[in-house]
Amino acid sequence: MNAAPPRKPARIVLVPPRAFADGWSGRPTEPIAVGLRLLSEAHVTGARAEASKQVVAAFMGEDGTVSDHGAFNDAFNDALLGHLVAGALCDPNSTDAPHPLFPLAADLVPLAFSPEGLRFLYDEIARLHHEASPLVPAITADGVVELVKLLQTGAYERQPRILQLATGKLLTHCLEQLRGDVAVLPVTPFASTTL
Repeated sequence: MNAAPPRKPARIVLVPPRAFADGWSGRPTEPIAVGLRLLSEAHVTGARAEASKQVVAAFMGEDGTVSDHGAFNDAFNDALLGHLVAGALCDPNSTDAPHPLFPLAADLVPLAFSPEGLRFLYDEIARLHHEASPLVPAITADGVVELVKLLQTGAYERQPRILQLATGKLLTHCLEQLRGDVAVLPVTPFASTTL
């Protein structure tokens, strides 16, 4: 019987060394390629449940109350991010295989990446889901014309600062795509790095 060919990841991302935690013993010295797969609704639900268990165990007092709700919320969001990234991360050659550096992703990912590194990967996952969603239509020719007019008339600059930051990142991504700055990495066998 022939084995089914490996399923290719939805996206391959080069992760720079600065995305890894300074204290992680396996921190690479060169960028590494990681595969990302789309997350199922069941995985997202499971990630929320795991993050809740983790944070409740750490923050819930014996009386069943949480004394610092801000810290509780921050810890939950950090834990959720770690679980979501761990679920999406895979070998760059196959969605069915763990990444060679993260054979136990759920345990290693939260330790291996800095908070900024986790956000970087989560942003890639979110962008991937956005691009794959049938609920988000592609821009039309009329939409391109409207976008150009809005940019030329200062609509970007008139936005509140927080929206400018988000819009600016999306526009940078679009600009990189249109320029061809974003490399489409070939899916070739990935040699495990011995660290």
